[in-house]
Order: sequence, then C-alpha cells, then structure tokens
Amino acid sequence: MRNGLLSIVAVLVLSLLLTGCGDTPEIRSGPGSSPGTTETANPDPTSALTPSPSDTPGSASQPTWTPTSTPEAGPTGTATPLPTVTPEPTATSLPPQPEVIDFAASPAEAWPGDSITLSWEAKGDKATLCPTARYVLFTSDDCWQVPLSGTAAFTIPPEAASFQYVDFILTVETGAPAASVTAQASVALKCASTWFFSGEPQAGICPREPIRTYAAAQEFEQGTMIWLEVPGRYYILQDAPLYEDADRNRLDIISDPLDIVRDTSSEVQPPPGLYAPVSGFGLVWRGDVAQSPGFREQLGWALAPEFGYDAILQCDDARPSGGRSWQTCYLKGPQGKVMVLHPLGGWQLWSEP
Repeated sequence: MRNGLLSIVAVLVLSLLLTGCGDTPEIRSGPGSSPGTTETANPDPTSALTPSPSDTPGSASQPTWTPTSTPEAGPTGTATPLPTVTPEPTATSLPPQPEVIDFAASPAEAWPGDSITLSWEAKGDKATLCPTARYVLFTSDDCWQVPLSGTAAFTIPPEAASFQYVDFILTVETGAPAASVTAQASVALKCASTWFFSGEPQAGICPREPIRTYAAAQEFEQGTMIWLEVPGRYYILQDAPLYEDADRNRLDIISDPLDIVRDTSSEVQPPPGLYAPVSGFGLVWRGDVAQSPGFREQLGWALAPEFGYDAILQCDDARPSGGRSWQTCYLKGPQGKVMVLHPLGGWQLWSEP
C-alpha cells in the first residue's frame, strides 16, 4: 500500500515538471509498436493517479493493517467505595456443661416408714444425691455418690412424721471447668387427719384437729359478722373485694376481750325493717371498742337480729415464717357454708375443686 502511494506521488511530480517546461516527451512504443512511430502523450490525471496492477501489493505479501480510533474521553465519574467486609467470628466450642435431664420421686405421697424410688438421668462428671428437710433431720453424712443415671430406693424415716415434705437434691458437677447444677424432687408426707368438709386424704401441709364451738352470727346489707366462743374471736366478712378484680373479699378479725372506750348505742336509730346490732356485735360495728374503727359504712344495717349456731373452725399446720402466720383456715358459717380465710388476707366461699 505504501509503495503504491509513493508511485502515485512520483508520477504527479513528474507530470507537473513536464508541464512547466512545455516540452512534450516522446514516448517510445513497446514491443507491439511500429518502429519510428511517435506518440504524443496527453497527460490524464486519472490515469496518472491510478497505479498499475503490478504496483498494488497483494494481501498475501503484506498483512492488512486497520487503524484503531482513539475514543474520546468521557466524563469522569465519582468512585463509590466498596462496603467493608467484616469477617465472620470463628465459633468457639464451649466446654460441656453439667445437666440434669430428669429427676423424680415415686410415689409423690408416702407415710413415714414407706419406701420410695428415686430415678434420675444427668450429664457431667459426677453426681451426688442428698435427702433434706426444712428442719434438721438429715446431715451431709446422709448424702451418697451415684452414677449419672439410675434408680435408688429410700425409706422415709419415722422421725419425719411431723414434717410436711421430704426433699431430695441431685447435684451434678464437671471438673474442667468447675461447674455444678442441682435439681429437686419431693415426697409429701400423708396426713393423719382430713378436712371437716372433705374426706379426701391430704398430704404435705396437713389439717389440724378441728375446733367445734358455739357461734353467733348476724347478716348485714353488705356482709356478715360471726363470733366464735372458742377461740373468742369476731370475724367481719365484707362483700366488698379485697382490692380491684380480687377473687377474695375483705376480712377483719378482732379478738376478745373487747376494750370498750365508749357507748354510742343511743345515737343509733335504724330505718324501718332493718336492725342495729347489739352486745358485742354492736360495740364492734359502732367502733365503741379500741380494737375496732367501726363498720357502719362497710356493712350497712343488719337484716335481722343475731342468732346462734354450731360452728367449726379448722386450720392447716403451715409453719410461721418471716414473723407471720401462713395458716389457711376454714370456717363453717351460717346455713352450712364453708368460708376460706386466707393467710394473706380476705375470704371467699369454698367450692369443690
């Protein structure tokens, strides 16, 4: 390609030189021309610019070169930084921890002297089983090493007759690292007595012997007052709830002897068809004793005079704790209704479970 362009340029330059000199060159004929014949060359720009076939290189003699255009520069963009990749933390395997899978005592209720069966399953290095009770009966000498799973028989000692429960503590330990876990199973000791309103055998917290005593009662517009000769106590049972949405009603208890500070009975005049209480009920209702703030507003007027009946009071044997009593008591009221007197305050009618 390059040689062909040079040839064209050379012919053009020669033609210009000849034209400028004004001479017509003589061109000799080739082999096919007659001798002596002269021809006048008429310069043809087209022919002068067209290379001969012999001047055009073939594709086999030289590779074809294609010029590459340079792209124009585009607008410069703002590079967006790639988000920082936080490597995932490598999971670290934790050492095995002690675990109690199952621990139970059967039967759940027993008499002192009965044999019960303990069964357990655990994971760890070693296990220890200990009997215990709320009051001193067992010591560390009563503990024994046991396998991580198994069963064992245990005889409730006769000395536990005054107890409510015998508990068993299973302790499972590992050594590296040092760790331990405990689980408890309990056996309720059966009661020798039952509740006066139910023959169902009891276990754990047992009923005490019932108190059967003479009682007086009086119904009011908004509650009831009951007095028990034994233990000498007034029960003021209101119909108002102990607190909002409570399932128990308000209860006040005042014990004999009454400390009389005044007598305002002459100032009380009941409306027709209703009654003002008298005697001890009247003193408590009016607030004429030091133990009572008065309950006229809370109870309203009596619906009828007071009357006597045979009452029964029975409490459980829950032990005192934290300086207070935790006993639950049951009182047979007028018309044979049984009232539950809660240790946390309040009362409600008992119903079959």
